[in-house]
Amino acid sequence: MINARQADSKFPELKETFNEEVKYLSGIIKKKLKDKKSGINVLDACCGEGYTLRDLGEKHKEANFFGMDNDSDLVSRAQIITSPLKNITIVLQDILSMPSFLAHNFFDLSYSTFNTLGSFRQEERFSVLSEMYRAIKEKGYLATITWKNKDKNVTDFLKQYYTYIGFKIKEIDDNKTIVENEDDGKLNQEIFERLSLDELSSYYLQLGIKDIKIDPIGKLWIAFSGKK
Repeated sequence: MINARQADSKFPELKETFNEEVKYLSGIIKKKLKDKKSGINVLDACCGEGYTLRDLGEKHKEANFFGMDNDSDLVSRAQIITSPLKNITIVLQDILSMPSFLAHNFFDLSYSTFNTLGSFRQEERFSVLSEMYRAIKEKGYLATITWKNKDKNVTDFLKQYYTYIGFKIKEIDDNKTIVENEDDGKLNQEIFERLSLDELSSYYLQLGIKDIKIDPIGKLWIAFSGKK
């Protein structure tokens, strides 16, 4: 199956979105490095194949990056592409059961990219964000990136994108996409939801975060806030 970064050669707007995503996160990292004047710890929750980690690790050699994912195949691929970079560590780990030494006040920035939150079931999303938030230090940052919902241009793009990377679309609208894919002869169904701005804000508010900044980057929203 083709991965998202291989698809960006087919879809220039996807490549632009990835670049904007990295640029935005890089800006946060630069600010933290300037404030601390020393190394910082950054978490990519559900890092997938590690492309965002690799791009950020190359830009910020003085920062320490940690990636985790619960898919062993993705972790193996991520470890391979990031192996030249000594400031990146990637482990097989479920974000919902982080080890205690990582789960409390360890990271200066905790982020999830490329609609990670929308791939979790609705009842799990707050728990995912809660774990990411618990993991950051006082004055650390939390960032969550999702596809824009109720945007026909994004819907039309996703129809082409999911088909191109090998998924069979069962249902798609401006809020979610249901796809099927075959893995080792077994047919799997996946649901990718696109969160509204109200939904994103509500999860942050449940964490006690009132100062939330939500910015558009390409076809995505990024929700961003600090821990006081």
